[in-house]
Amino acid sequence: MDREARRRKGFLSKPAVERDAVSESARTLLDAPPPRRALPHEDVASIIAANLAPVSAMLFFGQSAAEILFLFAVDTALAIFMIMWLVVEHVTEARSSLGGMKRMLAHTFGAFVASAFLIAFLVGPIVFIALSEHVASDVDFASPGFRTALAMQVVGSGWALWRMHRELQARDDDDAYLSSRFKFVVARVFVMLFVLFSGFAFVFGAKIGAALLVLIYCGAGIWFGLFPDQAHRLFHPKKGGGTA
Repeated sequence: MDREARRRKGFLSKPAVERDAVSESARTLLDAPPPRRALPHEDVASIIAANLAPVSAMLFFGQSAAEILFLFAVDTALAIFMIMWLVVEHVTEARSSLGGMKRMLAHTFGAFVASAFLIAFLVGPIVFIALSEHVASDVDFASPGFRTALAMQVVGSGWALWRMHRELQARDDDDAYLSSRFKFVVARVFVMLFVLFSGFAFVFGAKIGAALLVLIYCGAGIWFGLFPDQAHRLFHPKKGGGTA
């Protein structure tokens, strides 16, 4: 009897179901191979443009590196939660008997449980740096520009969630696709955290260090966006990988 049938018959308690869903989500994201599809040519330009935009804002439009780091933290947290929700919706609980609002709430809670630790582990250090004593002075939370950028970040993430949800309904490799997106998000942050904890970033001071972290984050976004198999190899160094 599979897990879904056991749950319907009441053999699994609610906490057991939640733990099972979390562990299954983790296995899906870590073990699935990358989708073996070539990167569309139009995506190359969009990947580069999306990652150069924060650099341009910092260099030419006066936005502080600390503000951009804070926005990166929000973007990463939303991306992790979004991917977890899609995993629950399309993979681990795709055959759930729940429907309507109950399904949405249950899957949202499951995604929150599954993503909470990762968000704290990956996003926490970025927020700490952005709000640290020597960097936070450059963050103006009350400025219309920062609030607009933050609102656009949230709206953009919601739009991306809807688009990915629709796209997954037309795909037959949901687990591989979501695994590839998850590894991209984590690999991008890992590179920045490695530089952060090495201490090299702030050798030349807080402001230059924050700017360097922005450049590294965006550079990693371009690298892993154009070569997603490299993100896969970070998790499976002996297994190689394909291209997304």
